[in-house]
Amino acid sequence: MPDESRRKRLLVNADDFGLHPAVNRGIIRAHREGVLSSASVMASGNAFEEAICLARQNPGLDIGAHLTLVGAKPVSPPDLIPSLLEPGGSFPEHHSAFLRRLLSGRINWSETALELEGQIEKVVRAGLPVTHLDSHQHLHVLPPLLKIVLNLARRYGGLAVRLPLETRLPPGTIRAAGGIRRWPQWKTLSWAARLARPRYRNLQIPFPRHCFGMFASGSLNETLLIAILRFLPEGVSEIICHPGENDPGLGERFPWGYRWQQEMEALLSPRVRSALQEEDIELIGFRQLWAG
Repeated sequence: MPDESRRKRLLVNADDFGLHPAVNRGIIRAHREGVLSSASVMASGNAFEEAICLARQNPGLDIGAHLTLVGAKPVSPPDLIPSLLEPGGSFPEHHSAFLRRLLSGRINWSETALELEGQIEKVVRAGLPVTHLDSHQHLHVLPPLLKIVLNLARRYGGLAVRLPLETRLPPGTIRAAGGIRRWPQWKTLSWAARLARPRYRNLQIPFPRHCFGMFASGSLNETLLIAILRFLPEGVSEIICHPGENDPGLGERFPWGYRWQQEMEALLSPRVRSALQEEDIELIGFRQLWAG
């Protein structure tokens, strides 16, 4: 029998499904016409209902829950989770504000568990099989949150959980393809992910062993995507991406500097499809990882 661990298997996962109609359109096009195999839906996204409808029309697209504690409104009644919210009833806008709350001891972790379970339940109640969990701005890897998320993964049937620890590409590859975004942030995140990895293994949580796309978050292009495929190690890898269609309202509402259209076009590229074939990479969804 062939050694499965020596095969190159790849998950291409889009975050932020349900954030905005233009993101939804980009994700579905990248799945139907490109190499996108799964997407993580934001239960608190303004375009959540549309994302659910599109997911039902595309049953080959694996769906995960994109757990969100920043930059959105909660799914729980605000009076049940006051420690997570700003005065207007929304989550903090960015991870830095969330971290300040965490470090000052102002977050109630029972409230956090209630909200995250509510987000998963909202996706489950929509009738979609949830295959994996990850989080907006990768907050789930922080130690106090990690315990909650891994317990939820087990409670919902052994879901896969992203380990946001970027596998190193050859020196200069990312810069040559467009640069590194928010390097200090990723250094902290990588440190937390290294601490988390033994807990995944101890609890037998499925996770892709290699992760790409974090350092170039929001700016993935054809050049970098092909470079990742040429370098892809044996085993299961995940490429994180953020496809979308150009829309003035998207950039105005979410001024993150993301190049959604560029990412979508990279996923649609015939050269990327050719690289998959040339490198003998099997494109899979989280269902195959979960089954394994």
